[in-house]
Amino acid sequence: MIASIEVRGLSRTFHTTVRRPGLVCGLRSLVDPERVAKHAVRDITFDVGAGELLALLGPNGAGKSTTIKMLTGTLTPTSGEARVAGVVPYRERERNARNIGAVSGQRTQRWSNRASTRRGTRRWPSSITT
Repeated sequence: MIASIEVRGLSRTFHTTVRRPGLVCGLRSLVDPERVAKHAVRDITFDVGAGELLALLGPNGAGKSTTIKMLTGTLTPTSGEARVAGVVPYRERERNARNIGAVSGQRTQRWSNRASTRRGTRRWPSSITT
């Protein structure tokens, strides 16, 4: 089987600064910040063959959106590698975008509420006809 998507050991870690409580500790946080690592995606490996569909299921904070962002090239992985149709997404983002389709965002941002939308009150993008 030739894989359309190949993911090997993909990981993404974000680093944040923790603010200490209190005025003195808050000032100390500015001088000597305490950094904490948050592992959004940790060492995932999978293949998706040509013609197969991929669904990522899991609770909030499981790394589903982060994984999709790494596969579309909008986020660079901390470690590991990914190939989508033979392209490394974050290195050749434009070429990758020609081969894939992905929709992200809140459902309320993607679809209009037909009951509350009246013709003429909402401005549609020029590419969408009503």
